[in-house]
Amino acid sequence: LFHYTTLFRSVDPFTKEEADLIIAHLYKTTSGLTAIYAAYFEFCFYTGMRPGEVMALRWSELDTRKKTAHVCRIQIRGIIEDRTKTKRPRTVLLNDRALHALEKARPLTAARSDYVFAPSGIGEKSELYIRSETGQKRYWLTALRKLGIRRRRMYDTRHTYATRSEERRVGKE
Repeated sequence: LFHYTTLFRSVDPFTKEEADLIIAHLYKTTSGLTAIYAAYFEFCFYTGMRPGEVMALRWSELDTRKKTAHVCRIQIRGIIEDRTKTKRPRTVLLNDRALHALEKARPLTAARSDYVFAPSGIGEKSELYIRSETGQKRYWLTALRKLGIRRRRMYDTRHTYATRSEERRVGKE
């Protein structure tokens, strides 16, 4: 018997208030190079990009004048792959909150890594990127627990963006 719910996880978006609380908490509780995680989650919530796409995003793929990001690769199990999940590159429009996250990330990573959301570490500029979910997952779960927000997957940042976008679209009709 085919069960839809066993193949697909349910969509469980955050409210805008929850998202903004998480982001504010992370900016308040991180410092130095770890502040990259606050910028990372703000960018995730406000672009709708897949977490693996965000981890694989390079500075050279951003055009802040045009307010766009060129999405052409993804990080899977710690390795950057030169393809997206759908195997098609795309352009993502960047809103003010996504641009704010980039402003916060730039002084932390631009001079030492080709990747926007690079963690602390040493090595070649082309090798510094968040390699696993361990780092951001730790900050993510701690923020949810401290804020008393129901636990959800980091991937739900993508669902949150899609839900908010649909609400704005419907509100205009």
